[in-house]
Amino acid sequence: MNGPSRRKRTARPVPALCGRFHRASELIGRRWTGAIIFVMLRARCRFAPLREAVPEIPVRVEYTLTKKGRALGKAVRAITDWAHAWIDA
Repeated sequence: MNGPSRRKRTARPVPALCGRFHRASELIGRRWTGAIIFVMLRARCRFAPLREAVPEIPVRVEYTLTKKGRALGKAVRAITDWAHAWIDA
């Protein structure tokens, strides 16, 4: 009788981290950046309402996202959908 077959395990190469993805996730992950983008994708707003949504010291300036910031809309929505499905409240 032969024993259980033993397959030789070959080491899988470790996938390389995409540098651009890493820099993008670091940018979005900075304090308040993701939250500010999330709020501003919904509406242009003055600092006070933005501060109410994302607490911070006020400055009397109106902010709006750049084209580059608005381009993150689909990604932010995808992260939001993922968070609602997988992250406990």
